[in-house]
Amino acid sequence: MEAAAAPEPTAKRQRKEPGWKAAFVDPHKVKELKNGTVVHLDVGTGQHPSTTSSPGAITVEEKAEVLDTRILDNSHVELLIMHKGRRYRGVVERIAMPQGVGVSTRVTREELDAIAVAPPHGENPSNMCALCNTALEVSPVQGISDEKAGVYVKVRITANWTARVHLQCAVWCPEVKEDPFVPGYYHHLGPAVRRGRALRCRTCKERGATVGCFQEGCPSVYHLTCAVNCGCAFNERTMEVWCPMHLR
Repeated sequence: MEAAAAPEPTAKRQRKEPGWKAAFVDPHKVKELKNGTVVHLDVGTGQHPSTTSSPGAITVEEKAEVLDTRILDNSHVELLIMHKGRRYRGVVERIAMPQGVGVSTRVTREELDAIAVAPPHGENPSNMCALCNTALEVSPVQGISDEKAGVYVKVRITANWTARVHLQCAVWCPEVKEDPFVPGYYHHLGPAVRRGRALRCRTCKERGATVGCFQEGCPSVYHLTCAVNCGCAFNERTMEVWCPMHLR
């Protein structure tokens, strides 16, 4: 009688890399996560911490120590964490816009249709630029920053206020700066939109004006379109603007 064949050994279970999500990961602040800083993460399910129910997952009440970080792009950061004596490596994904920071997006029919659907989280389903008050699909000017035409920047101002502006308009706001390490990621756009909504254009008298004359003491401020139409001078190397009374 032949001996029964020995059962095959049980295959070792492969541990999948966890997919983590966080409300926002700012590449400029990612270094603050190092050196033992404690963060709240959802490990294993890839769901938001408030909805996770997977056994052994790190819930919002638990803590994990971040050992190392690596920026992948402006929406993802790879983290190495320590939790209950074990190391985990995974990717934190940005799932919400930060306040005051904008990410550029190409203007396409799909994007415009998505805006018109009235997106969630209090976003305004308007396709109008918050700075020049014209439609996003229409380039505000020609001959200035033409390489940025056809792109808009979406910025979360408050929980109930999300603005969209032409990239051409955004780059001529003196406070707005593009991240030198993450192209397409614009800082201080929120304050620029707030300032613009509080100022009226010298030419058309409408709100949204952020392009001011660089002459000290000059109160002139315009929409980008109005600044071009009234004869302001633009220096694309220094990003300076001079009104007709102070041309250089």
